[in-house]
Formats: sequence, C-alpha cells, structure tokens
Amino acid sequence: IYTLSLHDALPILVGSRRTGLATALSDLDFNITHVNGGNSTGLSGDREQAHELLQSLWSKLPKRHNSILASAFIDSARVPIITGLHVPTNLKFQIQCTGDVFNSTTYAQECISEYPTLRPLYMILRQMLEIRGLSIGYLGGMGSYPLLIMIVAALKFSETKIGRREAGKQLCFFLEMYCKIDFYTTAVSLAPLEYVLKGLTNGKRSRQKTAHHSPDRGPHQISSGALSEDELEGRKWFCHSRSEQYLMCLQDPS
Repeated sequence: IYTLSLHDALPILVGSRRTGLATALSDLDFNITHVNGGNSTGLSGDREQAHELLQSLWSKLPKRHNSILASAFIDSARVPIITGLHVPTNLKFQIQCTGDVFNSTTYAQECISEYPTLRPLYMILRQMLEIRGLSIGYLGGMGSYPLLIMIVAALKFSETKIGRREAGKQLCFFLEMYCKIDFYTTAVSLAPLEYVLKGLTNGKRSRQKTAHHSPDRGPHQISSGALSEDELEGRKWFCHSRSEQYLMCLQDPS
C-alpha cells in the first residue's frame, strides 16, 4: 500500500509465502523493484538506487499508533531490509529491493516440485533452528533460502543411497553430512554437484590441505577443463580470501 505512493516502485510477495514453505506464523517477505534497475546486490549505481528507494519507503512507513509498524531499517546488511510488524495478526514483515530474489524463488519452487520430502525436511530443520534462536540471517542465523539450498544439496548427494521418500534417513544424512564437512577447507557446489577445495582457481590449488575427503565419498575434484564458462566463473567465489575462514561456502544454483 505504502510503496504505491513511491514512483517507480512495485511490491511483490516473495519468500516462503510465495514458495509454499510458509507456516501459519511465517514472516511476510516483500521485494520492491525499481524500473531503472535499482538492485541492492547489483553494481554500485544499482545499489545506490535501491538504497534510496528503501530509505524513502522507510521515511514514509508509520513507526507507531498504526496497524502496520516499521521497526528498523537494516541498511548495513549485504541485502538491506526494512523490518516491521502487522499489529492485528502479530506477523512480522520484511521489505527488500533486489533482482536476485526472482531467480531464487523460481529455483525453490522447482526443487519443491522435484523432491517430495523437501517441504517436511525444511519444516523440521527450520523449527530446530527457530527454537535455538538461529533462524534470522542478519543476526547470524540461517535464513530460509540458504537452509533450503543446504537441504537440496544433501538430497542430491544422497540420491543414489536413499529412497526419494525416506525422509527419516534423509534427515540423518543431512545432519551427518554437515557435521562432517571441514568448512575451513571445503565448499559445496551444486552445479556441478561436488565438494570443492577452497582456494582452487582454474584447477590450481592454493596453499591449503592437499587431500580432501568429502563426508560421503572419497577424494573428488572435477577437472577445470570439464567445467562450463559459467561454472568456472562460479568457482571464483570459492577462492575469495576471507578473514572468517570457518564460514560455510555454499553455491546458490540460481
């Protein structure tokens, strides 16, 4: 409603409410698009436009004495968001401005259609995180979409070992897989499906461990010559030097 008063802005429902992974109390996630290409995960000019659009919306949203209350503008996050509350239902909402969300929404819907156990696995793992206060991405927890990608990766790795509808065994595989990965040295790729040594670029290994054992198979590394141009480009993200080397590095297929 409020974005309609902002020229060049269009609000669209995204996230779990759009993909079918929502529970009764799930947040409402909205993305606003800018006709001039404003995108908080794009180039610097695009990010500036997206930030200005969110800042303008934040200034117009009511902060008290209203059925819709804006509570915070988190502009320092990788994807800046506005958070708030719909008072009559006590449902929280988030508003962002990025072009990436449409690819990820489509990918999530395709995965839900492909894997019959994906939704129940997501629900139980999401609940396990929520009761421990680990489900909010910008507070250091695991957001909805990264969790979905983690589950899809586990389902793909377990396809030849576990039946497609054996959710209990798939859940055990998921937990074992992620507790055994050494995230200091290992990244997870979904396209192609493999474990990748961090620090590899164009097939060359950095000064890290020379042997790699994945949780469910022996040492494995696809030759760089077998990768497409897009896949080689994606490999560059696994090679970025980060001060927090223990962080999970997980490829987003979308």
